[in-house]
Amino acid sequence: MNNIHLDDYMALIVDQAKIALEKIKKPSIYDLQDLVQEGVVVFCKIRKKYNSDRATFCTMFTTCLKNRYCDLVWKSYKEFSPLESDIGVTCSNIRFSSHITLNLEDKLFKLSFLEILYIRLCVSPSEEMVKELLKFPMRRRVILRRVLNITEDDEFEIRNHIRKVLVEEV
Repeated sequence: MNNIHLDDYMALIVDQAKIALEKIKKPSIYDLQDLVQEGVVVFCKIRKKYNSDRATFCTMFTTCLKNRYCDLVWKSYKEFSPLESDIGVTCSNIRFSSHITLNLEDKLFKLSFLEILYIRLCVSPSEEMVKELLKFPMRRRVILRRVLNITEDDEFEIRNHIRKVLVEEV
């Protein structure tokens, strides 16, 4: 335990951080320094937990470091614009009238309160939703339906109407 020093593993941390940085979805919320710092945190945790009966420190640390960076890469692809993923709306495919520079406000007036609330919860989930999303990240739409007290068919209609108003309407 006394012969395990961070300096001996910095090159490994930096190399793995560079590999992870190349794989993270762009634009990235992480830079190389963030990833190196994550690697140092992993080093400190593994150093405390290290049990020489299980594996060499280098093997255990390398595995845990790669797993942490894989988690960050995976997270970067899972964290996407809720509007884009749930409704199919991006800034590039919203059509604006030529005589009005920005008629998004006009389009939003055509949406119902429930549709506006749906968009709001997609973009900025309530604390209750965030707690559940941390437990079940793949069930976002199920949680959203439960919070809004709507059926899957209702949600389908809401999403289609939002898409029609914001994207397809000229």
